[in-house]
Amino acid sequence: MSEGIDKGEGRKGAAKLLGGRISCIVGILGYFLGARRLGTVTIVLGVAAVFFMAAAATGLIPGVEPLGHGYD
Repeated sequence: MSEGIDKGEGRKGAAKLLGGRISCIVGILGYFLGARRLGTVTIVLGVAAVFFMAAAATGLIPGVEPLGHGYD
């Protein structure tokens, strides 16, 4: 029973560590790129992610199946 608790705490710690590292990377990028360039990069990556999700949802990307709608 205690193994499950240890694994859960380990996952929470790993998630916090990952979040901290991502925050540090974004902060370093913001410092080197400047706020204006970082904002532009964020918008471009966001738009690219939206187009990728739309293409994956419609089945346009080989190897990625579109999500089911539960109409079986």
